[in-house]
Amino acid sequence: MTNEVAKVEGGVTNSADLPIDIAIAAFLDRQHEKGRFNETLRTYRKALNQFLKRSGIYDIRQFDSHVVNQFLLGLSEVENTNTGNKLSTRTKRLYRAVLMKFTKFLYDSGVIAKDFSSDFTEFKLGNEDYHARAALTCKDAKKLLNVFKRKVAENTTEENLRNYAICRLLLSCGLRCVEVQRANFGDLE
Repeated sequence: MTNEVAKVEGGVTNSADLPIDIAIAAFLDRQHEKGRFNETLRTYRKALNQFLKRSGIYDIRQFDSHVVNQFLLGLSEVENTNTGNKLSTRTKRLYRAVLMKFTKFLYDSGVIAKDFSSDFTEFKLGNEDYHARAALTCKDAKKLLNVFKRKVAENTTEENLRNYAICRLLLSCGLRCVEVQRANFGDLE
């Protein structure tokens, strides 16, 4: 299997006998090499495993926009295993994005002759799909930052310094909470 993954990464001109699970393994390996976070890789793996399970294809020759669109449209009937509710539009958009990345990887690797990812069914977000996020005013943001700054001045502990750094990153850099949560010293440099 390792040799076949290497063939996919090196570019394949004759992909007639290539099992799709080998191509998926090569895609995930490539994403790992690019430094994707483990959570991202798990998401990619979950989306592609769902695609394999629901589409029933096993050979790369069967992979085309029609099969992907059937899978994407079928997601409307799928229930979230955690909540029992139908999958959200955001989740369906995520699955589409992963399949688009996978398709582009196959095209760039020479496994497929055409990048047909632009033909995939789109899912539009409705009003109910948007989060009603409250934003801090500049005045409120400064007050919040000053609270953490004061705590550091009163007691310079690692926890107070960390909290101040987190608050500063969130407010000054426009980072999302998950980006700050996953940040490490290398990212900060």
